[in-house]
Amino acid sequence: MVKLLMNNKQLDDLIHAIENSSEYQSYLEICKVIEQDDEICYLVKEIKKLQQEIVKLEYCNDFDCMEMENDLEKKKERLYSIPMYQEYVKRMDILNDILAESTFQIEKYINSKV
Repeated sequence: MVKLLMNNKQLDDLIHAIENSSEYQSYLEICKVIEQDDEICYLVKEIKKLQQEIVKLEYCNDFDCMEMENDLEKKKERLYSIPMYQEYVKRMDILNDILAESTFQIEKYINSKV
């Protein structure tokens, strides 16, 4: 059986540090605001629906979906033009960078012990 290189306390400490970081708290705040914005919620729902329909059509080898793809692009442009959504994406990218760096550091630690 493989011996754990990091104990549960160290992992809990890492998770706690991330959860209490200003970046994570900022991300949670913007998520709450986004969830309450009807236009953003509508656009996200419509974009997902169009993406699913396009994938389904492509899976069935029906590649004649240019109108749907144009509609999808218009909806994406509208969504990304909303300042609140831009801020959400910015905060999400920052948090993802932190998580990626944490993952890298864990991998680096594990590799140094192997």
